Amino acid sequence: MNTWLNRIFGLDGLGFGTPDAELVLERPLPEWVWALLIVAALLLAWWTYRGLPGPKAGRAAMGFLRGVIIVILVLLAAGPQLRLEQMRTEADRVFVLVDRSASMQVPDGPGAITRDAQALAAVERAEPALLALGERSEVVRMAFGSSTRAVGDEGFGPADEPATLIGDALGVALDAARGGPIGGIVLLTDGRSTDPIPASVRRRLESERVPVFPVPLGSPDPVRSAGIDQTESPGVAFADDTVPVRARVVWSGGVPEGARVQLVDRSTGEVLDETALEGIEGDEADGSGSAWVTMTTTPRAAGPRDLEARLVGVADDIDPDDNTARVPLEVVDRPIRVLYVDGHPRWEHRYVKNLLIRERSIDSTVLLLASGRRYTQEGDTLIARLPVSSEEWAEFDVVILGDLSPDLFGTEQLVQLTEHVAQRGAGVLWMGGPGSTPRAWFDSPAGDLLPMRAGSVRVWNEPVTLRAVPEADRLGVLRTDEQGAGWDERLTNPGAGWTVLRWAQRLSPEGLKPGALVLAEAAGVDSGSSAPVVVTMRFGSGRSAFVGTDEIWRWRYGRGETLPERFWIPLVRMLARGRVAGALGPGLLTVTPDRPEPGTPSLIELEVFDQSVIDRLPERVTVRVVRADGREASVTLRGEGSTRSGVWTPDTPGAVRVEMGPGLPELMGLAAEAAVIEPGDERRNLNTDHELLEELARRTGGRLVAWDQTERLAEWVPNRARVHAGAPIIETLWDRWVVLLGLLALLTLEWVGRRLARLA
Repeated sequence: MNTWLNRIFGLDGLGFGTPDAELVLERPLPEWVWALLIVAALLLAWWTYRGLPGPKAGRAAMGFLRGVIIVILVLLAAGPQLRLEQMRTEADRVFVLVDRSASMQVPDGPGAITRDAQALAAVERAEPALLALGERSEVVRMAFGSSTRAVGDEGFGPADEPATLIGDALGVALDAARGGPIGGIVLLTDGRSTDPIPASVRRRLESERVPVFPVPLGSPDPVRSAGIDQTESPGVAFADDTVPVRARVVWSGGVPEGARVQLVDRSTGEVLDETALEGIEGDEADGSGSAWVTMTTTPRAAGPRDLEARLVGVADDIDPDDNTARVPLEVVDRPIRVLYVDGHPRWEHRYVKNLLIRERSIDSTVLLLASGRRYTQEGDTLIARLPVSSEEWAEFDVVILGDLSPDLFGTEQLVQLTEHVAQRGAGVLWMGGPGSTPRAWFDSPAGDLLPMRAGSVRVWNEPVTLRAVPEADRLGVLRTDEQGAGWDERLTNPGAGWTVLRWAQRLSPEGLKPGALVLAEAAGVDSGSSAPVVVTMRFGSGRSAFVGTDEIWRWRYGRGETLPERFWIPLVRMLARGRVAGALGPGLLTVTPDRPEPGTPSLIELEVFDQSVIDRLPERVTVRVVRADGREASVTLRGEGSTRSGVWTPDTPGAVRVEMGPGLPELMGLAAEAAVIEPGDERRNLNTDHELLEELARRTGGRLVAWDQTERLAEWVPNRARVHAGAPIIETLWDRWVVLLGLLALLTLEWVGRRLARLA
């Protein structure tokens, strides 16, 4: 039937029988109007035929026919047409964002699985729900970390990016929708974001009514991570030497209470020393920080030693692989050759002489000079005369100069001694006294070996006690307590009597040379004021140390020879190390912070320990910053004294090496390592932030989804598809030829009827 109608009306495409097509009027009238029009048309037709002659039935038929014609004309005037409304449904999108940052490798998930394994298990569990959502929505999978990218069949990739930019990932998802409807955003992450979620992204989520369904990964409890990232040691030492080994412990998640750092002999497994991490605090608000600890070992046999710094006792350490660090050490087995020269037989001379003779690891020669260069000789090895050539000075590793006049030496001898220290790495230990040392030595050829300037030494006008400073612990000296781990606090208490030194020299801090390091301070018993009393400095390849008192012998009343021995012998050993290797080298080059972000200024600082180099150090020096890709940049360091500093601003992430530039051959070996990290590198804090995810779900109308409940996502993600109405398809019927033909047929039928009834 519809086919015939479509042919009659000439309809091609939209026609009768087309689904959802409707027959409507272009100018529709209410039903009651149509009822009135029909009645009025019939009454009009009846009125026009009621008075005419002829059969009543004929007149009634023609009147009805006229009424129908009138109604048809009104209907055609209303504009009949076929109309098909066009409706388009726009499917919504569901975004699945999976965290690919390095923190996903933390194994704090259920059963100690990594957060990454937990995320992939949650995605696998959600696959049926995602397939169901895919029937009505477009499901888009994305991986995010430092950047956000869509993923396909290749998967989400490894979790190794250094940052988690949750705000950026949400913004990318919103932009990817291009204004279209979003059913929801499924966010699989630990919540630790290195960028705050921008307020603009939050407003868009709320204003566009985009629900976020976070899947929290990892444990809500704080993560403990600690390790050793750097060690320092002399590298070479004498047998029976007390060798300091320093290790830097770094941590996140709070200070590792109860942790200990051990120095272990890898070949035997023996724990050589142990230091507890006590009384330290994190240096960052997020609970991360670092601290240096110092341990010592006393190797007995010659040869290489394979040592290891080991961090133990860290509960719940998330990454124990970084808890060890190798410490190579080469041991030289020969006695330390010491030449001790003093001017008169004072008490300190007597006891120091006995310490040197008694110490088996030291081969000593002790000379007591008098005016006219006559001398009394004692010790392990006797010599015919004071050294008078470079070769004779080369026999000694350490020279101890007591309270004697430089006039007892020849000028050439003192020049040779200075060169012996600078070139061969020997050590000089000055034992101050009330006579000539150091007052008479400043203008001598050996005056450069003193760590202070002329006019900077006075005598205390009151008794004093001594206290070591942290620098002594770093060098492994002045460890006088019973365990040999630090300063004996009894020595700072004047109430014991035997701890009080009746005579000492007061060194002015301002008068110390730029390369000098203070090892101990004297404190006045009456005034409580303090000043340096034990000082050391580098000089060329060797080292010099000055002790501004000759009353250490008084400590014998406390513990016999033990305390003086712990004071003097380690100082001698420290000074002797320069003959085999420099403990600190000629200087130190540092980058602070050593893990900067691009665009964050870092301070490059050069500290020179060698006084002979300091004296020739220009006001400006140049260092090179060499990147891993081979690119270089130059930075100028400025300053005075022993330090030079300058600012370097990195531009790209990656490892860099800072090296000394040309012009100072003695410092060419100095270098420092740094690692430029991504902005907000999250490895500084591996804790989760589930509170952020909970807030995000609450503010956007989503919900928090447990990782083992992701199969129910299809129930919770709403359908936000949109229906759009397009321009309707219209086929008019009133202007078709068949309509005109039908109307003419009705008019002709009425005309024929009137003629048959002989009406005008």
